[in-house]
This record gives sequence, structure tokens and C-alpha cells, in this order.
Amino acid sequence: MALPMISAGHVASAPVELVLSEKVGLSGDSAKVTDAATGALVFQIKAHLLTMSQRRELLDAAGNAIGQVRMKKSPGVHPACYVGTMSDEKAVTIKLKGMMNPTKCDAEVIVGGTTVGEVTGNWRAKTAVITIHGKEVARFKRSSLTANGILFGADVYTIAITAGFDTALAVLIASAFDELYHDAP
Repeated sequence: MALPMISAGHVASAPVELVLSEKVGLSGDSAKVTDAATGALVFQIKAHLLTMSQRRELLDAAGNAIGQVRMKKSPGVHPACYVGTMSDEKAVTIKLKGMMNPTKCDAEVIVGGTTVGEVTGNWRAKTAVITIHGKEVARFKRSSLTANGILFGADVYTIAITAGFDTALAVLIASAFDELYHDAP
């Protein structure tokens, strides 16, 4: 099963490093995503946390909505998020697995009912790797030693994405994994 693309215009032509910085506000967590090398705005994440599914929209630098992530509303043994485009909100499912080991946090990447990859993380999800069809496509690391991180719980992630992978999809998967990890029982 092929992994769907969120934005063909955001496929990395070379390895790229992005910085996702959460902003905590009264309406919930929003974020900006910048290029680590230039500081240029690449994406914004707009939170709609007052909805049942706690939906987040991924906006490109021009403010156009290109993707979304939302929590699965129906109850289940393993918490899950849906990741997709604005017209196909359930293109990819990110579902936690193996929740009995508190030192790890892992999730399956599912497309059309088939597991195509995984996200594996260490204790407290400070680092994680996204693997699709056995190949590492992105790696992200959380920095918790920022003033906003210490005072307000606003995380900063560095996301290293390999050439040929959709940067928008990598950001949405990282965002979904963060939400699942922090909301896990």
C-alpha cells in the first residue's frame, strides 16, 4: 500500500531539517514550523481543540490549509489519530501499540487497513523515528529546555526529513505522535 501524499509541492528535494515550535494559548496549542537553516516559515498548525476530535489544520506559508490531524473519536484499546488532506481526513491512521512498556512509545502507520510503517520513540518521547516500508524517512527530537517548555509545556521539535519524503506528512505524523503520547493512559 502506497503512502498518500499531503502536498506534492512540499516533497524534500534534499535532506531538510525543520523546527516545530508549539505556542500555547487560550484556545489550545498552535505551532509554527520553520526551516532550521534559514528560519523561514514553512508551515503553521492551527488548533481547533474545542471540537470533539481536537482537529489541527496544517497551513502552508501562505496560509492555505493543506492537511489535518485529528483524534479518533470512537473508543478503542489503542488511542489513534487520523492524518490526511483537507478532502481525505482519514488517509493515514497513527495508532499507539505496545503501551505496557513505559520506557517506549511506539505507533503503527496504517493506510487502508494495512500497516505500512511505524513511529518508535524512547522514554518520554524525547526522540522518535518514522519508518515507512522498512526505510527511515524522518527523525524528530523534542527539546524541553526552553522557557516556554518549562513554564507552559510548549514543546519544540527538530524534525530531520530524508530527501524524497513529503515534509507536510512528516510534520503531521510527528504532531499526531506527540498528541497520542501525551494523551496515552
